[in-house]
Order: sequence, then structure tokens, then C-alpha cells
Amino acid sequence: MIDMSSLMDKLDLLKSLGDSATLSDIVRALEAIAEEINSIKLTLNNLKERVDAIDSDLSSLENAVYGEIEIECPTCSITFTIPVEEVPESGILDVECPNCHNIFTINFENWGQEGTDD
Repeated sequence: MIDMSSLMDKLDLLKSLGDSATLSDIVRALEAIAEEINSIKLTLNNLKERVDAIDSDLSSLENAVYGEIEIECPTCSITFTIPVEEVPESGILDVECPNCHNIFTINFENWGQEGTDD
């Protein structure tokens, strides 16, 4: 990985050469810049993945604390929550998506046993 200071040094060198800079000098500097940009992109993608994972974990924690269940609509893929109290003892619940209004059934198998600590 090339650091930004070395890129700036290359650009300064090209500036100092002025009109005497050769095409190969310019191409090398541009290649170094492209490498650094790709490295930055990889780092940003890695950070985005980490932030997405933290966001998902935080969402799960919030849902547990506030007594909500996160659901994803099978039709439009929007994610929404429902209160735990809405799940009947049977664990089978018909849910309407607030976005596309698709109605689908969710089966929380053994919900009554898993949802309590008594």
C-alpha cells in the first residue's frame, strides 16, 4: 500500500518537472494514485461491513430490550418490528407489511416455551 504522503511527493515532483515531465512519469504517478484510491475503497468497504454488522447487532439488542420482534417482508424485503405481545400462544401470526400491504404468516415455533424464562 502506498501512503498519501508518497503520492503527494510524486505529484510535487511532477509539478517541479513542469513541461519536462515525460509521459511515463505522469503515467507512473497516475498509477500510484489509482492504487491508493483502490486501497482506500477496500478500507471503506471493510469499514462499511463492520458498521453494518454493528448496526444489525444493535438492532437485535434494541428489539430484545424493547420487547419487539424484527420481521422481513418476503415480498418487498422491508424490515419492520412487531411487539412481542402480538404473538399468540400458538406462535402462528398473520402479519401485514406496512410497506406493500402483503399479508403473510409467521410461525414462531414453540414461542411460548422459548419466549419465557419461568
